[in-house]
Amino acid sequence: MVTGGFLSGKEGSFFEVLKRQILQWQFSKFSWLEAMVKVTSVEPIVYVQSSVKKTKDQRVLDFFKFNDLNSTPELTETLIATLLKQESMDFEVASVNDLFSNRKLRERLLKECDCVFISTTLLRDLSEMFPILNLLKTPKNHLVVGGPLTQLLKENIKYMDNVEVVAIGHGEYLVPTLCEWIKTDFKELKPHPTASGSKIENLNNIQVLYSGHPESSNLDMFPAADWKLAETYHQKKFPVIHYESVRGCPYRCSFCNYPFLFNENSFRYRSAQKIANDWETYEKSMGPKIINCLDSLFTMPRKRLFELCEEIQKRGLKSRWVCYARAEDLADEEVCKAMKAANILQVQIGLESGSPQILDNMKKHCTLEENIKAVENCRKYGITSVVSLIVGFPGETESTIEETYELIKKTKPDFFFVATFSTRAAGVPILSVENRKKFGIWIDENVFSVSPYWEHATMSASEVGKNVRKLQLRLMREKHSLNAFAFYSGMLGYKPENREALLDFQAASVERFQTLPKFFKLAVSFIEKRIQRDINKLKVTTTATTDKQLA
Repeated sequence: MVTGGFLSGKEGSFFEVLKRQILQWQFSKFSWLEAMVKVTSVEPIVYVQSSVKKTKDQRVLDFFKFNDLNSTPELTETLIATLLKQESMDFEVASVNDLFSNRKLRERLLKECDCVFISTTLLRDLSEMFPILNLLKTPKNHLVVGGPLTQLLKENIKYMDNVEVVAIGHGEYLVPTLCEWIKTDFKELKPHPTASGSKIENLNNIQVLYSGHPESSNLDMFPAADWKLAETYHQKKFPVIHYESVRGCPYRCSFCNYPFLFNENSFRYRSAQKIANDWETYEKSMGPKIINCLDSLFTMPRKRLFELCEEIQKRGLKSRWVCYARAEDLADEEVCKAMKAANILQVQIGLESGSPQILDNMKKHCTLEENIKAVENCRKYGITSVVSLIVGFPGETESTIEETYELIKKTKPDFFFVATFSTRAAGVPILSVENRKKFGIWIDENVFSVSPYWEHATMSASEVGKNVRKLQLRLMREKHSLNAFAFYSGMLGYKPENREALLDFQAASVERFQTLPKFFKLAVSFIEKRIQRDINKLKVTTTATTDKQLA
């Protein structure tokens, strides 16, 4: 079983990172926007990490000592291991990083295992997928690919000649089905016998297995990931564990594909009682943990949230937890009060923008006032706030970015992420024919780049990098919030009383360098020109193709 990202941050050396990046670029096309995203993300990390080695402030040093999140296996690995154990199927686990960096391990596993499950949960496009397939395919083994990237794989099945099965949907139905296939010596793959809508398609001599779906919206029948099992086969303790209680999402934000990841559009969730039972089991078998809830939205349904908070207190559970939440929920003080009493540690909030117009364009159904109140309530109740922002969404201008800056300046969340608008996820609402006309959107239909090019009426992919860079460096210099990319490793160990010391350190780290900022500015300018050159070339090709089709 293979999980993890193409680049994970666990590479043994800069040379290993560079080697893998070059390998990925060999399979990519028109990838200068991807390079821009990486440059603007890396810049704050370089400033902060370089400065950590120079500081003597113990509060800063203590923050970066907390690195427990990076030691935890992916939830997908632990869940599939749980399901394989239920099927009495022997298995081995390895991360993508393990297989690239440890040749002896790779050779042993490929020799011993005749079937390889590859999870695409942390893979982003085909340029990351292909090097992995080439690395793992042998004349005798059978490759199965599952996870969020499978819809993209299915649509580009002609490139997948190394793959035998593409598995789409719920792992709880897929794993038993695949185990039965393995037991027939890979001769007979059948749909799941009870899951509604389970089926198999044969495309280009590749079998596409659809899991089907539950009949109800209740996920209580699915087992929780067995983290005690993971600690046993890894032979180590994990202070942080991952949990999932929701699949799908009741909202339809224009930029998000999460509601459709499981090949359907239903919103399904575990009950408060089931969640409390799972957490109590974890605590009794392993002791208190930090439970990282990976749901798109943990605070819905609201009734379930209050019931869970009550159960946690009633049972005296000590584990702390982290979740994603909507601002409109956190704008209600009673929600924050209940969560704090139930040991909440940190919430991640998709503020996305400080512009009411952009929020409307995104179909967030969340007001600027609710965004402000949510962060204020988190501070009032001692809940660490991590907010995400998107720059470049259709309708974005320098004026709307300034509104986003003013929002962070006013609310001062503990941490912030700045993301570049992306069109990688096909089928999201903003890319509908109607919205393309409304916002003047053009996109490069490129499946070999993590960040395909785009333009709309008010901004281009060639302009977005300098705006991302300006916004995040301004917030860092002016001490409004901590850059989450730069401070990610220690976020779960953050102490509010050290906020000012960390903000001072961050500002000083940005100002400390004289030459590096000039280098990054030149790099962004260089990449901008390459992006615009590619866009001009692609738009000419697109126009010529369209004219030919019309003729």
